Amino acid sequence: MRIIYIILFTILFAGCRPPFDRDKSIDCEVPLPQCLPTEWMGKSIDTTYYNSDKNYYYQIKQVEGLNTEKQEYGIYLNNVVYSIGKKQKATFATISNGNNQSIYHINQGVDPLTGTLANDKFSVGEELFNAYQTGDFGFPVYISPNNLIVSSTRLSNTNFPTERSGGMELQDIEATIGQSRIYDSNNEIISNIETDLKSENPHLIWESHPAYDNKNNILFFASDRPGGYGGVDIWYMSKNRDGWSEPINCGENVNTPCDDITPFVSPVANKLYFSTTGRDNMGGYDIFYLNYSVMGDKVDFPKTPTNIGAPINTKYDEFSPSFPNYSENYFYYSSDQDGDFDIYVKKKIFKEGRDSIEFEPEKEPEEIIDIVIKEDTLDFNPTFNLEGVVKDNRTNEPVENVDVTVKKDKEQSPHKSTKTDNKGAYKFELEKGHEYKVEVKNDTLFNDSYKVFVDKNDTNSSIKKDLVFDVVKTVRINFKYDQSDKPYEYILDSLGNQENTTWQEAIDNLAEDIKNSQSLLSKVIITGHTDPIASNSYNKRLAQKRAEFVVSQLVQRGIPIYLLDAKSKGETEKLVRLENELEEQYHKRLRRVTLEKIFTK
Repeated sequence: MRIIYIILFTILFAGCRPPFDRDKSIDCEVPLPQCLPTEWMGKSIDTTYYNSDKNYYYQIKQVEGLNTEKQEYGIYLNNVVYSIGKKQKATFATISNGNNQSIYHINQGVDPLTGTLANDKFSVGEELFNAYQTGDFGFPVYISPNNLIVSSTRLSNTNFPTERSGGMELQDIEATIGQSRIYDSNNEIISNIETDLKSENPHLIWESHPAYDNKNNILFFASDRPGGYGGVDIWYMSKNRDGWSEPINCGENVNTPCDDITPFVSPVANKLYFSTTGRDNMGGYDIFYLNYSVMGDKVDFPKTPTNIGAPINTKYDEFSPSFPNYSENYFYYSSDQDGDFDIYVKKKIFKEGRDSIEFEPEKEPEEIIDIVIKEDTLDFNPTFNLEGVVKDNRTNEPVENVDVTVKKDKEQSPHKSTKTDNKGAYKFELEKGHEYKVEVKNDTLFNDSYKVFVDKNDTNSSIKKDLVFDVVKTVRINFKYDQSDKPYEYILDSLGNQENTTWQEAIDNLAEDIKNSQSLLSKVIITGHTDPIASNSYNKRLAQKRAEFVVSQLVQRGIPIYLLDAKSKGETEKLVRLENELEEQYHKRLRRVTLEKIFTK
């Protein structure tokens, strides 16, 4: 596993990447600690539209305008004016093209339907630090007007010996791959921030990823300097009248023997976000968070961090967590789940179509008064009601006297079951803090199911969601643009919102469904669809490949090939575009596959 990350970040993290490509064990008799992350077993973030009686839900999507064939490593959004002369706000992106990494101004786009600023749409502006002909730049942090702290490979002119005992030759600092330091930038003129490097070979030390707590004047950064827990650790320095203090390791509640990188400080609370390979990970780098307290110039992390969970974290790499200085309702991060590193956002969407969070002036934080409430006085309901109606989609009529079952967590046997009444209704009382899978089955129609999770601290007392039988099923295994074998990791609901069911789980459910009615079937027709981009003939072939991909997945799960018939409709059967639906989201819904059961006569 360790070798995989060495190769990955040597190629992808450009100039400000961790220096995993150097042998740092010269004359070292003590082996490096072993990196042994455990498997994450937590609950996924529920992004379904229906899973709440609140007036909002969450959606995860790529940020429009920032995701290209280049590598987009991070986004930084601060609503203050950075450039006084140009009146530009402190909104930046770290973007790499090959071996060159740069910081760019980014401009917030406008939603064409509402005319308001769009927090998932940006355009790339001019490059910062383009006056420097050499060196890479990345991960800017706003300090004051015209003043940023950045990572850069602008190397010092200090001379280091090229030989040491045993005749081993060391590279000059200018030739060291991945070399990076933390710099203070004023009017785009950079000067090195002294981090008290006491190593015998400081030019082999890597430092990057600054994050600034402006309330407590603390600078966090990532480094593989000596004195850590292994790999790359997160350190901090406090600022005083004499400059920066000596770096202090954040300790074992943050750092691991693996790599811990890209810290980010919440602008509204003492909360540190970062990415690591060394804890209960889903795979690759996962994003974690934890609270901290500050006493004088010391930072204390009293508890271990929490994995932010799926579907933000995946089996791929997620890092560079951030959100704007005015709202935690937009959570940004970089991930390579789509093949290269792109910027994603988890955003809060109001069901009535209002997105009330816009760029607002920064306000002074209100004084917080701690109120102690005795636990036995709290009005807390540990259960919630889950209810809905089972319908036949062909007639839109309710279906009575059918079994609805609930499975709890990862259990295979039903936790509860009931039959629908004469109005097709079902209802369960369930305990909060568990994930439930709700299913309804029919021998001659496609089954339906969904997952639901309500946190123990959630105040919701009732959730409503209908289930649907149909002879034709739209499999919301939606495909990435121009792809036929790379579905999005998680399926979509009928409105295009991401659910917490993976496409593999959706295929598993389909296979089980077909097996249950196999004796009644003569054929299952699987039809691929595309968005309207490209020519009709091209889309026809692309849709055929998508259908064949689903066929291959069903065959792997034991469905006989003679029962499956792959067809293509290309772009000819468009779905109805929803009111105020963005084009990108609409096209995402169009890239789908449908299944139809044909029964023996």
